[in-house]
Parts: sequence; C-alpha cells; structure tokens
Amino acid sequence: MYNERDRQFALDSVIESSYSFMDISDEFRDDEEIAFKAGIENIEYMSERLKRDKKFILSLIKKDKQRIDKLVQQYIVESKEKNENKSENDFDHLRLYHKSHGEQLQYIDEDLKNDKDIVTGFVEIDPRNFIYASEQLKNDFGLVYSVIERDPEMIAYAGEKAKDSEYIANYLLLREPLMFKYFSTNIRNNIRIVKLTLDKIEDLNNHTQNSSLSFNPLLDGRFFLAGSIGNKLSNDSDLITEIISRTGRGLDNASEQLRDDKGFVLSIFDKNVSEFKFVSDKLKADKEICMKVAMKSPTDICYASKSMQKDRQILGCAMQTFMNQNYSAIKVLGSHKPFRVTGTPLDKMFTSNHLVGGLKKILQKEIIEDKIFIKEVLTEILGEIKDKRIAEGWKTIIDREFNLDQDLITYKTNPIMDFMRKITNFFGSKKKEQTLSNNTIIDSENGFVKSLKCSAKISTNSITDSKGKSNSSSRDFEDIEESSR
Repeated sequence: MYNERDRQFALDSVIESSYSFMDISDEFRDDEEIAFKAGIENIEYMSERLKRDKKFILSLIKKDKQRIDKLVQQYIVESKEKNENKSENDFDHLRLYHKSHGEQLQYIDEDLKNDKDIVTGFVEIDPRNFIYASEQLKNDFGLVYSVIERDPEMIAYAGEKAKDSEYIANYLLLREPLMFKYFSTNIRNNIRIVKLTLDKIEDLNNHTQNSSLSFNPLLDGRFFLAGSIGNKLSNDSDLITEIISRTGRGLDNASEQLRDDKGFVLSIFDKNVSEFKFVSDKLKADKEICMKVAMKSPTDICYASKSMQKDRQILGCAMQTFMNQNYSAIKVLGSHKPFRVTGTPLDKMFTSNHLVGGLKKILQKEIIEDKIFIKEVLTEILGEIKDKRIAEGWKTIIDREFNLDQDLITYKTNPIMDFMRKITNFFGSKKKEQTLSNNTIIDSENGFVKSLKCSAKISTNSITDSKGKSNSSSRDFEDIEESSR
C-alpha cells in the first residue's frame, strides 16, 4: 500500500514529464488522476481496468482534442497578427502535425474497438488509428468516409464491403486516383470507374506540367494503374492501349495473351518501348522485338532473354544507341587523354552514375565474363567514333567499372575507311548517305562511318529505321560534335 507522499511524488513527476508515467509503479498506473495527467499517448502503460473504462478513455480523447485545438487557435491568432492569409486546409495540416501517436487504439480493450464513439474519437485525433478498429466498423460507410477524407491511404485498411462500394470509389478516386489499387476486384473491373480514374490522372498530370511545382512522382500517371486493372478488362486491347497512351504505362495490366501478341506489343512500342519488361518470355527472345528495344531504349535490353543479350548485332546496336544518347554526358566527364574531369564534382558524380548504370544494364555479367567477345564488340564500336577523345572517355569508364585490362579495348583507325572518307570529300558528294556494303554506311557530308548493327540508316539529324520512322531519341555522334563546336 502506498502513502500519499509517494502518490504526490508520482503525480508531480508525470506533470513535469508525461514520459515518466512508464516508469512508475503499477498501483499508480491504475490511478485515474495520474493516468489522466499522463495523457492518451501513455495509454499503453495504463492498467487493464482503465483500458476498459469507456468514460475514462473518452475523457482522454477530449483532453487531447482540446490540446490540439488550443495550438491551432494560437496559430490562427499569430497568422492574423502577421497578416498571413491561411486557409482551412492549413489548419487541418497543423492539426495532423500536432497529432498524438496513431497507434494508441490498439492498446485499449477489444470490446471498445467496436465502439463507434471511441473509434471515431481516436481517428479524429489521428486517422491511422483506423487500422485497429473492429472489422464491423471498418465497413461502416460513415466512419470510412470521415477517415479517408483526412487520410486517403486508410482505404487500404477498410473492410471488403467498403472497398466494394462504388460510392466510396467515386468519392475517393476523384481526389486521389492513386488509391485505385486498394479497391475490390469488382471496382477494378468496372470500366466506368477505370475511365473516371484515367480522366483524373490526366487532369493531375496536366496540372503538374503547367504548375511551378517540382516533379511529384505521385502525380505522374505512370504510377497509378500499374498492375491494378481487374482480370475482366486485362484482355481488352483498346483499353490497355488507351491506358498506355494517356499514362505512359500499363502493359503490366494486360493479360498473358496480349503480352504474347507480337503485333500488339509492336504497336505499344510506338508509345513506350520501356514496356518491354512486361512482354512474354517468348517475345523477349524475339530478335525483331529486341532490335527495336535496342534502337529506342537500349538499357531495357537487360530484360531480353540471355541469348538476345549476347547477340552481337543487338548488343552492338544497344551500345551505339546508348553512346549516341549520351554524347553530351561523356563530355562532362572528360575529353582529353589522360582522362580528366571537365565538369564540377557534382556533375561528375551524377553523370558517371548515370553512364555506369546504363552500361551495367546493357553489359550483363555473363557478357563481361566473355573477354574475347566483349573485346571484339567494344573495339569495333569505339573504333567507329571519329572523335578520339570521346572514344577514350568511353574506354576509360568501361575499363574502370568492369575491371577490364587497359589494353583490352583500343581505339583503332581503319585505314580503308579513312581512304574512303578522303575520296568522298574529294569528289564533294552532296548525298547525305551512301551505302558501302551490307555492313557499313558512310555519311558523305561528315565522313562518318558506322556499322549497320541496327537495321537503320544514320542521317544528319536522326536515326531512321527501315520503315522511314524517325527515332529522335538517338543522335549521330558527328552531328552533336559539330553543334558543340
């Protein structure tokens, strides 16, 4: 039995610091006055009797609400004194900032977790308490509405009945389309709701692009419907095409049948070739598909089959495309022999990480281990770069990152090609390109020789495929070099 002096000491300690409540003896943890002073954040350490007392729990909730309201009122007065225009949303954010811990509901008695007054009080303090509500209350539409209004992510913890509600889906997805993936299969198979979500995604993307806000990945449509469409709609080629057209991504929503349809996949590549990683294993071993990937998005060739990753023609095309796309980046790192940095240290770090990351996706471990094969491929590719400084820059990065011998890749001048350049320049041919053989073409104006590893023609401004479509993402080494001068 404790005396009054000990009790007063415990009370004073809790008043001075509520954290001391966890260190006091068990008899004081059952004292309502001391527990009340400790506050709702210490409910975990209170006695089981107090955790079952509805009246006492409601008094703790009321006290914490008053604490937060007092802080908000003080903030309102200060903002008026400073003539700051604050909206109601600012005050709501402040309430959330000063909220108590969001896991206190889990410590009360199980029967009270099914009491709507208690649970409503806890979620008003912090919406995260909804996680620990009873299953019955997680399907209470009124409670669910009030929770997701303050924290949309809490729909992930709602009951199955609430997740299957079109009313809740309509309400939430118009505000937060990211939450689409948490709804039931029926909702995700509802074409009307899918189209509504797509419309909202497009609105958010347009708003982001037209605003001065920095890029927010949550507002990028590519993140919203990833793998979320229901099975009924996954074989709808028109819908999948529309999703990809409007959000930039969506092949992961398609059925296995569509992912294995070569014609459909090729049509998707016109919109986003990065969807290659979601195609079937059969198409990942298709040379035509892999060649198109190598020509447009070379780093995605890492998703191809092992045989295609080691295919000399595809590997050469991927390397050349990657080097074309990163001509300016290699200039940041170094342009003289020996290799030296010409940009700032920060430029060097980001640029080097980007280049090395891309090379590692193209040059997989199995390829690097084949020293003879990689020597032949890289020597040929580097030998076709007219600017020796750029060739040395790539050589240095490859040697350093892949632990290759320094003399493994050497820059070589092809005397036959040099002679042909001189002949072409001498006669002053006006043709942009002239086919020399089935393996090599020459740009007559610039005297730039390039192997036909990609079944594409190298023009002054772009790489053009056999169907006459321009791939503006890849640029000719020589054109960029001329412009940089």
